Amino acid sequence: MTNPDRPTELVDEYQGRYRTLAGLPGACERTLLAVLPVAGAIYILNLPVYFGLLIWKEQYLGFFLGIILGAVYLAVVPTKKSSRTRLPWYDAVFACLGLACGLYIALFFPHRTLGLKPPFEPYLGAVAVLLALEATRRLIGWSFVIITVAFLVYARFAHFFPGLLYNEGVPLARLAAYMYLDSNAMLGDALEIAATMVLAFVFLGNMLFEAGGGLFFTELAQSIMGRFRGGPAKISVAASGMFGSISGSAVANVMVDGWITIPMMIRSGFRPHFAAAIEASASTGGIIMPPIMGAAAFLMAEFLAIPYYQVAIAALVPALLYYLVLFVQVDLEAAKLGLQGLPKEEIPPLRQVLKTGWIPVFALGALIYALFFGNMDPSMAGILVTLLLICFAFAQRFRFKPRLFIEALEKTGRALLDVGAITAAAGLMVGVLNLMGLGFTLSTILIHLSGGNAFLLLSVSAAASFVLGLGMPVIASYVILAVLVGPALTQLGVVPMAAHLFLIFFAKAAGITPPVCVTAYAAASIGRCDPMQTGWTSTRLSLVTFVAPFVFAFAPALLLIGSVAEILLVVTTTTIGSVGLAVSLAGYLFRPLSMVKRLLFALGGLLLILPPNAGVPLDWVIVINAIGAIIVVGLWIGEFRKKRALSVLTAELKSQEV
Repeated sequence: MTNPDRPTELVDEYQGRYRTLAGLPGACERTLLAVLPVAGAIYILNLPVYFGLLIWKEQYLGFFLGIILGAVYLAVVPTKKSSRTRLPWYDAVFACLGLACGLYIALFFPHRTLGLKPPFEPYLGAVAVLLALEATRRLIGWSFVIITVAFLVYARFAHFFPGLLYNEGVPLARLAAYMYLDSNAMLGDALEIAATMVLAFVFLGNMLFEAGGGLFFTELAQSIMGRFRGGPAKISVAASGMFGSISGSAVANVMVDGWITIPMMIRSGFRPHFAAAIEASASTGGIIMPPIMGAAAFLMAEFLAIPYYQVAIAALVPALLYYLVLFVQVDLEAAKLGLQGLPKEEIPPLRQVLKTGWIPVFALGALIYALFFGNMDPSMAGILVTLLLICFAFAQRFRFKPRLFIEALEKTGRALLDVGAITAAAGLMVGVLNLMGLGFTLSTILIHLSGGNAFLLLSVSAAASFVLGLGMPVIASYVILAVLVGPALTQLGVVPMAAHLFLIFFAKAAGITPPVCVTAYAAASIGRCDPMQTGWTSTRLSLVTFVAPFVFAFAPALLLIGSVAEILLVVTTTTIGSVGLAVSLAGYLFRPLSMVKRLLFALGGLLLILPPNAGVPLDWVIVINAIGAIIVVGLWIGEFRKKRALSVLTAELKSQEV
């Protein structure tokens, strides 16, 4: 039996990795954290140009990297047992070295274009690489670091490898300088995404929360969903989905919304583990929910060299399908338990909610318009909307104080530490791939091992994505698989958009699926329940996570790619099939279902979900889908008729008694 206190310990450990420093070290830490979003906004808005200054991209990225490294060594403890109130001398030295490595690039990178390359650069590069790896270890553990080091070792000793992996080894000095200063390595696309797009939207999310966005989303969900059966659970799904689409972090979403929604669900009659699982599943869905998805989605747009809004549009149907199936299971569980909605006096009037929450509504509306209709650069759109939000928030002086603005800056900087360190380390892997020409070699090996079978390679990719996600954040596991597996999937005919979304879907699943399931642990710590039971229930509720990726890998129409007829067919069959599977797992429709009917619902759902291009002739796919539809719809109609007949019989018996 799992210790019920374990989830609290895990979440405390997750949050307790940061120091609480006083005096000069604390002031330096807070200053560095607050400088990150301010510097990012200045660069994104291109303000230096108005003062006659030309800032190279590499200069800004060097500055960003230096601040990240300096802040990590001031803010993050090296081990669990380290003091959280005292800064050891070696971390002060590491922080200064990190700042020096970054500021050197910021100040002297333009001189390199003139051919001035001081002999000490390889030494600075070696220090920067080691500091980035140690920062990553402190933030997310050993897994990502070990994989990155393996890439670096290969680059140095490639001449010892056999067969396709043989290459000329790179001298250590050249390797260190390349990783440090080349725009295809640490200063590459991954770090640029973190320093621009991710920074802009994390800043926006924090400002939105400080301006009342978190409370607004919860009250909006209460006013819309509160009156229906299982209202508190549906409030959790709606509120977490809305806030998660802004925050892009499942654990952060749980820790913000869960303190309100989980106790509310338990009071209404849901079992604690089920209430926690609902919150964990709903929060996890925010990673794939437009308009703002997780950091991996921004990186995906950069890898595919497409505008971010195309990624958001492609993810829209799977994200809506995810929440639809979650809603269905929540509704059926509420019906099974005979739960009602919230009392009328606890439901805030919708008009009042919209009246007091007009600032978040305006901000989201402006963001959606800028991204999807104005075709604006995402980072520029995020910063401009954030500035508008700040102006409107300060206009309401009784609600927004300068202290809240400073807190939002510091929270933004702290949230960027993870993604900044991870993307810097990811740049090392990408740098090795570019330096050694390894991408094509790995694709050839993977295709050979899979025998050219796309389904087999997808299955292996799903398993690898899931396993990597157990020990690292979504963006880290996505980066590894995007550079290793992504090219092989596309060579086997999987549409690039589908291949990369496939990897993101399975990477996020690790947060709610045992044994690690950090998001489920966070929710269980609030519900005071068994985290393993919460994790397995979250897995069931998040059914679409495991179904939709295989569908859109073979039928990209689910991503709105293709003709209207293809899109309508695939979306309809996948939706009905997923709902059929949800009913089977819930074991309830209008009344409890027998095991035979549950199995039939599952069979019908699976037959409906079979996509075109999955190795079965199209004519057979249509026939199989039709059989699945007959099973699911037929069972549904049959259960509805029995329910109506039972209602009529009950009414007649009551009238006879009268």
